[in-house]
Amino acid sequence: MILKTFIFILSFSFLSFLQTETKAAGTKNEILFFNNYRKGEKALQKHEYKKALEHFTKAEKQGNENAYYYLANMYYMGLGVKIDYKKALYLAKRGYDKGSIPSSYQYAKFLFLSKGTNPDKDLAEKIFKEHDYLVWFTNEYRKHKVPFHAYTIGYMYEHALGDIKKDLKLALDWYQIGADMGNPSALSNYGVLYEYGEAVAQDYTKAASLYRQAAELGYANGCYNLGVRYENGEGANGIDNKQAVFWYSKAAEQNSPIAQYSLARMYENGDGVDPDYKKAFILYEKSAKQGFIFAQYRLGVMYDMGEWLDEDNIKAVYWFKKAAELGYPAAQNNLGIMYISGEGVAQDKAKAVYWYKKAAKQGDEMAKKNLNALGIEW
Repeated sequence: MILKTFIFILSFSFLSFLQTETKAAGTKNEILFFNNYRKGEKALQKHEYKKALEHFTKAEKQGNENAYYYLANMYYMGLGVKIDYKKALYLAKRGYDKGSIPSSYQYAKFLFLSKGTNPDKDLAEKIFKEHDYLVWFTNEYRKHKVPFHAYTIGYMYEHALGDIKKDLKLALDWYQIGADMGNPSALSNYGVLYEYGEAVAQDYTKAASLYRQAAELGYANGCYNLGVRYENGEGANGIDNKQAVFWYSKAAEQNSPIAQYSLARMYENGDGVDPDYKKAFILYEKSAKQGFIFAQYRLGVMYDMGEWLDEDNIKAVYWFKKAAELGYPAAQNNLGIMYISGEGVAQDKAKAVYWYKKAAKQGDEMAKKNLNALGIEW
């Protein structure tokens, strides 16, 4: 009896020890992933992007599902890594699947903007209704004063995502908060409002100044926007194509598809740089492969017309279709032409009419003429 009692006490003590150790291990793990999460936010705030990436990656591996939100944003914006929309989408989806509220918002945003995937606005709207994202980000900002959250709130108000009503004045206020704290995305978007005179008097010089601040912090969109100011000469003391090429190049190096497209134009036309058709083609192709519809359309035209490369109607159809499926009317019309002529694809009048109508509904005059030529009134 004494032996049994001793064994029972020993077993109970050992079980209690295990439970205590398990609880302690769980607490320690939670502390670790919160520490890494907050360290990542601090590093991001200081523009130490590599450190931020390292801390958020550790936090995610330790079980912090909200770390996916930051990782997705860093790949989306090219902070410490090259822009990779597919990787950003994957990370946001991982966070969404694990129940992360900020990751869910980011995933819906990518679906809405077609970043890393074809657009799925119905699914995006569904996810936008699953949580009160504005409340979550506002509370997080108030508790931890994270400038990235100020930018996110501003973006919600600017673009009226989900059930949020568009309010450019509030967007401006939140962007200013983020900008004053040195957040590059807030600086850039704050500049956009000045550029277009939304909720504030139009001021190209102020916009260019804000873009420059964002660009000097390594933000691809800031570099691109500053390049546009130099190309247009608005707010940048006149047109300066060399400076435009310089800043487009900075953003293109970070894998920005819109900057790659713009830089390709400069090389194609010899603006601010010696003409180089090979470089132009490479940049167009890089941009097109990331889903940038203007680059996809331009490649289609180049292959169709045989512009400084061999004519290839199959490739022309491929790129026209890519852009057409994303809703670009000129590509839809050209794809219709390929189907009606049987160039690069089997001749198919029904498919030609389908794509002509798609373009015509968006006001494409050539598509309307092509429909009329087939005896279809428009």
